[in-house]
Amino acid sequence: IMGFPVAVVVAWAFELAPEGVRRTPSACEEREAFPDGRSGLPAKTLVALGLLVAAIAVGWFVMGNGGGEPEVTDRSIAVLPFETLGQEETTTFTDGVHGDLLTRLSHISDLSVISRTSVMRYRTSEKLLPAIAAELGVAWVLHGEVQETGDQVQVNARLVNAGTDRQVWAESYRRKLTAGNLFEIQAEITRQIARALETRLSPEEERQVERTPTENLDAYRLYAQGRELLDQRTEDGMRRALDYFQRAIAQDSSYALAWVGLADGLSLLEFYNYPNPGIALGARQAARRALELDPTLGEAHASLGIVHSVRQEGPEAVLELQRAVELRPGYAEAHAWLGWMHVILGRQEEALEPMKRAAMLDPLAPAFRAYLAEAYLANGRSRDALREARRAREIQPDYPLAHFMEGLVLYQLGMMAEAKAVLRDVLPFVRPRGTPSLSEVRAVLAVTHAASGDSTAARELLARIEEANHPFSAGLVHAALGEDEAAFDAFARVSTWDSFSTEHFRYFFPDILGPLRDDPRYQELLREVDRSWGL
Repeated sequence: IMGFPVAVVVAWAFELAPEGVRRTPSACEEREAFPDGRSGLPAKTLVALGLLVAAIAVGWFVMGNGGGEPEVTDRSIAVLPFETLGQEETTTFTDGVHGDLLTRLSHISDLSVISRTSVMRYRTSEKLLPAIAAELGVAWVLHGEVQETGDQVQVNARLVNAGTDRQVWAESYRRKLTAGNLFEIQAEITRQIARALETRLSPEEERQVERTPTENLDAYRLYAQGRELLDQRTEDGMRRALDYFQRAIAQDSSYALAWVGLADGLSLLEFYNYPNPGIALGARQAARRALELDPTLGEAHASLGIVHSVRQEGPEAVLELQRAVELRPGYAEAHAWLGWMHVILGRQEEALEPMKRAAMLDPLAPAFRAYLAEAYLANGRSRDALREARRAREIQPDYPLAHFMEGLVLYQLGMMAEAKAVLRDVLPFVRPRGTPSLSEVRAVLAVTHAASGDSTAARELLARIEEANHPFSAGLVHAALGEDEAAFDAFARVSTWDSFSTEHFRYFFPDILGPLRDDPRYQELLREVDRSWGL
């Protein structure tokens, strides 16, 4: 295809060539060329045919050797953790550069960028790039190195086509170490990737890519350390992260992302029922301060959405989280919270798309798999829910929510022995106040015992639930034991309809709660649930 136009041009040039070049050979010359008397083709024809064959061969060569790259149709990409080079190993600094690059790429709506939680699992992996790409489900992989030497920084980046394991772009940047230069390097890498993947940026996406969050290098370092700790989702990590975010704000009070980090840390402490460390400023104030500094910052809208979610302000949470994913389409955390809020508010069908998007963007985050299992179960898709719950357990075997969701799904599928085994195994890992709490796990285990005909074991667990003063869980067990009046008495004592009680009351245990749902008292309780979430 490419050789044919070349051949036409060559033939045309041959026709226009001087007479001495293109003249027809004489009969004598032909006899010299073919002494046996055969009649050969005219030299002019032979030359033209030869040029045609050569041109076609050149065309095939070009097409097969990168001159004609096929159109890019799959724009999924994983940015693997960058390696730290040099004697002055500053891994946190390198992780900050890596995280910021991920953030810039995730603002581009045409790209599907795997989130940091998943790619960080490959920090020390010796797997080949195609194998990593297959596990993450991406077509492209970016990897590189960061070297900090004195007042200089060098960033190397390489883009690889995972299907062919072929490098398609590479660049090295060496600049004076300033915050501005770092962000400029990240913006240039992002633009190069967008060009390589044939992506056109909108004006808003271009603005986000070019963004300079802070000019203060110390504030940037402190923020990067805080984010790394916050991602651990441990109580100690969250508390230490808050300290780093506060110090970053002290260095640059206009650093909107540092305010976002502070808001997220405070919200997550409250969500996981950890005590407040005594910070006077609240999560809502921190998130609003971030929005005052940059109203188009998707992370800030997500932070405020999380604040609303934790405070059970449902409609406000949905609005902010929707705005967050509009501004930053690749923000898995915002998609996950949005899907979770839809489940809570009784919009289970709307929950599936953002939940699936979160799991696709962060495929190795066990929480997002567990939440997707929850959304599937709320939609009556138990087999899909079981697959996702088990995937969450594979990713993190000691993750309590994954065990709990698997046990709950197994119960819904009527697999009582398997459900009891899973729920018993997770009890040692569950805290009295957590997600899920000890009483909540005991309640589902007790319901499973009741369904198996072991009312004695169910009542033993019920006694411990009542000692812990968890009325909804107690009501659930009473209903499983056929004690409807006791169940309604317990439900009436619920002072706060949290996510656990709300989801179970709306969707789960149709065998034991179904007979109660026609009772006017149940309908009134549902209206109370709606009011508690701002509906």
